[in-house]
Amino acid sequence: MPVVYLKTSTVLLIGSLVFIFLPNLVNANTFQGIKMYYIRYEIFSLRHKVAKDTLTMVPAQNNQTWEKLSAYTIPGFLTGDPLESDAALEVRVKEQFLKKVLEQKGLKSVRTQDVNTIVTYEALVETPVTIQINSYDTAKGGYPYTAQVNVAPMAFPDQRGRLWTKSKFKRLLNEVIQFFY
Repeated sequence: MPVVYLKTSTVLLIGSLVFIFLPNLVNANTFQGIKMYYIRYEIFSLRHKVAKDTLTMVPAQNNQTWEKLSAYTIPGFLTGDPLESDAALEVRVKEQFLKKVLEQKGLKSVRTQDVNTIVTYEALVETPVTIQINSYDTAKGGYPYTAQVNVAPMAFPDQRGRLWTKSKFKRLLNEVIQFFY
C-alpha cells in the first residue's frame, strides 16, 4: 500500500476549503421543507436514579402513509425567570412538551441490564408544534402554556427491520402450530 505524504500547506489549503464551503452545504434551510419527524426520548437510570435523558429527532421519509396521526393538546407549566428571552423560553417549552407527549402517547420499551435501565418512548410527530405561552405567573413562579401537535405512536426507523422480522417469525410460528392442531 503506497504511503502518501502531504505537505503542511496542502493540508491547510484543503482544510480551509472545507470550512469555507461546508456552511453553504448544510444550513438552517436544509431542513426547512421537512414536516414529519421521528422522535425518541430515552431515560437512562442507574440503580433506580435517573442518570441522563436524551431527546432525538430524525426527519421522516415522505413516501409513507401517516394514517394514525391524531391531534394532541396538553397544558403545562414551566418554571423560569421573568426576564428569560422568548426564544430560550420557547425552546424549553417545546422540549418539555415533546417529552410529555412521548411519555403519554409514544411507544414504550424498557431494557434492563444488571442495574442499568433504559426506558424509551418513540413516536412520529408532524411539525410545526403550536405553542401558546401565557405571561409570567408570579404566584407560581413560572410560565403556564398550552401546546398542540399531531402525533402517532410509531417505532423509530432503526427498529423497523427488527420489529418486522420478529412479527414475521411470530406469524410463521403461529401458522405451524395451527397446522399441527
